[in-house]
Amino acid sequence: MKTISPESDLFKEINNRIIDAIGALADQTTNDKIIDIYDNYARINENLTRVRLSEVVFDRKNGSKEICQCYVTLYLHGSNVNSRSDIINKFLKAGLADELFIKFGFKIDEISKSRDASRNLGRGSIEDRSSFSFSAEYERFL
Repeated sequence: MKTISPESDLFKEINNRIIDAIGALADQTTNDKIIDIYDNYARINENLTRVRLSEVVFDRKNGSKEICQCYVTLYLHGSNVNSRSDIINKFLKAGLADELFIKFGFKIDEISKSRDASRNLGRGSIEDRSSFSFSAEYERFL
C-alpha cells in the first residue's frame, strides 16, 4: 500500500469529491454549510461542517480501476452539534447514503461513533463541536 501525497492531483480530486458528497449528504440531513478543514470559518453564524480528508492510501488495482482507501473526519460546529452529528452518523450507518456516495465514486466502510469535540477557546468561551470519522473506498477508472 502506498500513501498518496496531499499535494498530488489525485488527493485534491478525491478531496473535492468528498466535499461534494458530504454537501449532498447535508442537503438530505442537516442543511449544514460544508467547507474544507483548511477554509476559514471565523464569524460564521450558521451551522457548519468542516471536512478533513486526512489520508488517501492506494489499496489495489482491480481490472481497469484503481481502488484507494480514504480516511475522513467531519467536525460539526454551531447549534445542536451532537444531535446533528448523530443524525449524519446514523444516516451513514443505516446505508441510506450509499447510493449518493456511489455517484461520487465512494463506498463507505467503517464509521466511528460521534463524539463531543468541544474545545475551550480561552477567556471563558467554549466552541461547541462534535466529530466522527469514516473510511471509504474510492474507485478510479484507468
